[in-house]
Amino acid sequence: MDADLIEMVLGFIFLIGWPLVRYLAEQSKKKNQTEQDELNELSSASELDFATDHKHEQLPDELAEQLFEHEPEQQIVVSAERSAWIDEASGEARQLLERANKLSADARHERPTHRFVKPLEDFVVAGARNTAMDLRRAQPSEVQVRASLDTLWLVLGKIERFMRQRLNPKTVGKVGDADALAVACYQPLVDFARARGLKLTSTIPVTDFGAYDLATWTGFIPTGLAPLSLPKDFFRRIAWWPALAHEIAHDFLAATEGLSEGLRTQLGLPDEMTGRWPLRFELEGLAEGELYRICGGWFEELFCDVIGIMMVGPAYAWAMVELFPSPGDPSAIVRVGRDEAGVMYDAHPPRHLRLVLATYLLDKLGLEEVAQEVRQEWGRLHGGWPPSVLFPVGHQWVGVPIEAIAGLVIYVGDQLYEQPLEALGGYRLRDVPGIDFGIHAKAESARVTKEILAGQVPHLTNPRWVIAGATQAWHEAPHLQKEIIRLVRRGLRAVGTFEHAPQARRAKAVVHDDAIDAREAFLLHEIMSPPLALRRAGRGGFMTPPML
Repeated sequence: MDADLIEMVLGFIFLIGWPLVRYLAEQSKKKNQTEQDELNELSSASELDFATDHKHEQLPDELAEQLFEHEPEQQIVVSAERSAWIDEASGEARQLLERANKLSADARHERPTHRFVKPLEDFVVAGARNTAMDLRRAQPSEVQVRASLDTLWLVLGKIERFMRQRLNPKTVGKVGDADALAVACYQPLVDFARARGLKLTSTIPVTDFGAYDLATWTGFIPTGLAPLSLPKDFFRRIAWWPALAHEIAHDFLAATEGLSEGLRTQLGLPDEMTGRWPLRFELEGLAEGELYRICGGWFEELFCDVIGIMMVGPAYAWAMVELFPSPGDPSAIVRVGRDEAGVMYDAHPPRHLRLVLATYLLDKLGLEEVAQEVRQEWGRLHGGWPPSVLFPVGHQWVGVPIEAIAGLVIYVGDQLYEQPLEALGGYRLRDVPGIDFGIHAKAESARVTKEILAGQVPHLTNPRWVIAGATQAWHEAPHLQKEIIRLVRRGLRAVGTFEHAPQARRAKAVVHDDAIDAREAFLLHEIMSPPLALRRAGRGGFMTPPML
């Protein structure tokens, strides 16, 4: 070898190579220390709370691959003999990880289920890896590990259920149509939260058909999902559809960090549990501020009713008239309920107070005639306007004049609608882009009403306006409810499917001049789509889930 070359090589090793080796050694030492610090934090972490925000840090792939390799030099000896429950939990964590990974791969390759990939990987897979690491490298708490595994299995099972509904030809269209309305309601709130830097945890609404009554599963907030349970008659009763906006508001309030607390603080309302304690009386009568305190117990439901009216306008009030009345027992609409234990007041205000707030907001939206019509129909069903609200106190009922408590409920709703809210970055609810039932919404929903009453499929528009218009059509022609729902479902593009604009459907549909024939649209899709092999591999633009 040339002497000059040898000298150059030696110089490189001395001047560059050796410092590099020292640097890498130091970095490796720091990395090992960092990993040990993370392990210490994990081993001392509090028990996983499924109802609160809980972040799972995903391990590096090379470390994840080693979690279940039983090499003695990689294990930390917990005791002389490894506890039986740790071995059992390790096997369960491995089974959970394998099942979640497989489900994630399946979800990635199907259009209706693509949106479940992120919750599966970021919550279930990452959670299973973290639990396995606790079992592998630390002395874990059995209570914490069991709670973590139970939570992860629960989430995995529910996601499997959601996926089955979206891969079943008999249900994919139904839940897809309901998803379309849910996404349309949540989208402006998600956009606003992102634009204003609000920490909104769950952003993927997903409907679950036929399991429970209409409800929101806020326990899923850490997963990024916002599951909405649909009652069994959801697709046979149009009044349920506007109520979906109320459930979306529940998730938004619970999943946005500091929102509920901030709004309550600004309005001077206590937390829910404090608000739900029974009324307190003093010698001279009701204690000062007691009625407003009660509004703190009802605050979340009032907030969601405000959002419901803003989202779908009169449709929400007509849904109340359909779902809330009690003609056979008029006092039921003004009785304050109790919880299951019979101690605390119910978090839901009496139905009459909720209708009072809804009609007040319709007046604010410039829909005074509709508001008056709703009041008249409500009064007709119950033989007039009730004079008082009935509170259970001990074993008796105490009546409070309707004006006193209704005025406070209206005040809370008005403050939410009209006043700048610090928890929303100084915005009023009415100024949040895209949620108020404004001029465009009124015009679009009125057009939908006319089309449906003419037996036509509604034109392609926001699903909120479709539901608003359809509910008005049902109010005017209740005997056509079955046909109205059929036309509504044909006018919605089910999420996760290849449904296109309703003008491509011929029967009684409004066909615009610029409509594209369904066959031409399919041919264009095939030409522009990636090759089949890439589609199956989850690549290509058309596989990208819709932006939420």
